Amino acid sequence: MLFRSLPVTVVVATRSYNGTTVATLSSCTATGVLSGDDASCDPASATASFDTKEVGTGKPVTVIGLGMQGLDAGSYRLPASIPTTGTINAKTLTASVLIQSRAYNGTYAATLLGCNPSGVAAGEVIICITANATATFDDKTAGARTAIVSGLEMAGDAMVNYTFSGSAIGTATILKRALDITIVAGDRVYDGTTAAPITSCVITGGIITIGDVTDDVICNPAAQAATFATKDVGTGKTVSLSPVVLGGADGANYGARTLPVTATASITKRTVTAAVAVAGKTYDATRTATILGCSLVDPVGGDLVYCAY
Repeated sequence: MLFRSLPVTVVVATRSYNGTTVATLSSCTATGVLSGDDASCDPASATASFDTKEVGTGKPVTVIGLGMQGLDAGSYRLPASIPTTGTINAKTLTASVLIQSRAYNGTYAATLLGCNPSGVAAGEVIICITANATATFDDKTAGARTAIVSGLEMAGDAMVNYTFSGSAIGTATILKRALDITIVAGDRVYDGTTAAPITSCVITGGIITIGDVTDDVICNPAAQAATFATKDVGTGKTVSLSPVVLGGADGANYGARTLPVTATASITKRTVTAAVAVAGKTYDATRTATILGCSLVDPVGGDLVYCAY
């Protein structure tokens, strides 16, 4: 029995450029299958190829190896080679950009360090040109930031097969601006803790001024949590402050150049009083008294201090 040969119509899937001539059938329709037969065209069985790998519309495509599927597929044959057409669209490239982290300076300006194309087909060379590019942070304050880059260009012999928007997104960090800070610590009476009072906190230069507007940055002594090296009484004891809490509308964009910030102060002895209980006695013409008990008033809780008598 001879096979029944059928004419067939094929549709090639439109795709983006990928550097190859590979084509894919999205559908195929065989005409002339006998009523009741279980047979249809199988697009996955074919091998399809564009004439060239380059972008274009209505490009010649050759389809070979197309077959039938179904219980009665073996009774049918399709043409060995089927000419048709299809479209390869330009592929959209993206760019991976490297943005330089920097200290806060009150502006949105960002520095682009490099750019690499993403999505280039294997074996092809496309370069990213940054000569006319500009980069801008989305926020001028200190912290992890997004940078918007525009004015990028792509170049290379294969660029005719690609498109590129000229823009990209990168990330970097705006670091806190370092300030020189001097503190003065106050002496205090022993209280069993290492807490140290700060009486003065002075910022020396480094605050940004743009035009006639200077950033609002203050160092409030009362907001600082400084500590002595130990809790014990002593003179010229080292006081350390870290971190330095800066206030004002722009304080969060600044920090101390060196941590901890140090000063010296003293912890003086704590004065306590004694409450004593004295025994009564019969007059004996002397001043002698007998102490029955003694307790201290206002010692630091937890300290082992007693009254000896």
